[in-house]
Amino acid sequence: MEPKMTLAPMTQTPAAVDRILAVAEPLFLAASYADVTMDQIARKAGLTKGGLYHHFVSKEGLYLEMMQADLVEKQALFSAAAQSSGDCRSRLRCLTQAFFQLPDHKRQLISLIRRNSNVLGEAARMQLISAYQQALPDQILLIIKDAIGTGEIQTGDARLLAWSFVALVETAISAHGDRVLEDPSEKLDFVLDLFFRGAQGPQDSDLRQALANSTGTDSTPVLATATPASYCGTGVFPEWQGQSLNDMLLACRDLVEDGDFPTVQRWRDGGGRVLGHFQVYFPEEIAHAAGLLPFKLRGAPVEPDHADSRFGSYLCSILKTSLELVLSGRVELDMFVTHPICDAARNLAAVWERNSEHPCQILYLPQNANSADTARYLRNEYARLMEVIEQVAGTTITED
Repeated sequence: MEPKMTLAPMTQTPAAVDRILAVAEPLFLAASYADVTMDQIARKAGLTKGGLYHHFVSKEGLYLEMMQADLVEKQALFSAAAQSSGDCRSRLRCLTQAFFQLPDHKRQLISLIRRNSNVLGEAARMQLISAYQQALPDQILLIIKDAIGTGEIQTGDARLLAWSFVALVETAISAHGDRVLEDPSEKLDFVLDLFFRGAQGPQDSDLRQALANSTGTDSTPVLATATPASYCGTGVFPEWQGQSLNDMLLACRDLVEDGDFPTVQRWRDGGGRVLGHFQVYFPEEIAHAAGLLPFKLRGAPVEPDHADSRFGSYLCSILKTSLELVLSGRVELDMFVTHPICDAARNLAAVWERNSEHPCQILYLPQNANSADTARYLRNEYARLMEVIEQVAGTTITED
């Protein structure tokens, strides 16, 4: 009897892993998580797809290791800055300056944590968030706790202050921040001054007093907000109310990046119906007039696990992930409207209707805006679409 041949277990090659992670970073920065494929990464790394899967069994595992490796480097850098000598402002300056001096792509990698966190599984998401907190917010938290202890900063919630500082840094490195604050030192001073001094009000005493009188208080003027007269109090998006401007914008950004679209679900929970429409243009006023919530489908940061087989492999992820939202149950619609903006979108209504139970329509917008018949044509097209919307809503739209 011949002895069994024992195969030595295959092991990861550190050099190959480093090369894979290095080529993966720019790919994930340049495209959405769903658009980056293992094929792309393998080609960039000079490996076969099988060779790539030998090192990483899934895209999620590769992405997680890439982000964790980057955050370990950042944690070492920020930790050294946080433990530097000096007062609170000088230590925060040292840490923030270390971040600003990173190469552009290394700074941008942090933005992927927020952008792609909802795409990952629960375990991977928690690991990534934990690594991020240890790398940056916890280092800032250490500095602020010390400052509260020495009386440099008034007593308050240290973690809330740390996250507020992180938000200021994120705003400064945004596209708008880069346009307004081109000089890194100017950007650094802006963040530190705003954190320690706040946004100072007008210096003119008469104007300050007038503003104080108008708000009924002698303290710094507050931001006034108005609620539209048509707001019915359904609580679809209440998070912004009573918040500072920065927190309002942060809440809006979180909402835009949330792949589960909680406002749509809240609308449905309140008994409302939803009309989904594919980009680019749709007359949302008609949907509002019928009491429907217009919801623009523009793709989502999700894997098209259900929708992929409904489309040709060459079609873009925007189409696939839009349908995926419905097939996966993330979003429930009562009607869908698309437009012939491209060959794929022209056929989207037919594909959508075969895979859903709600009515699907194509809105044909005029091609020649200068034609004398354009207005009449568009009016008739809107009227045709409005009839279907009325049937879905169970109501009649009037001119009022």
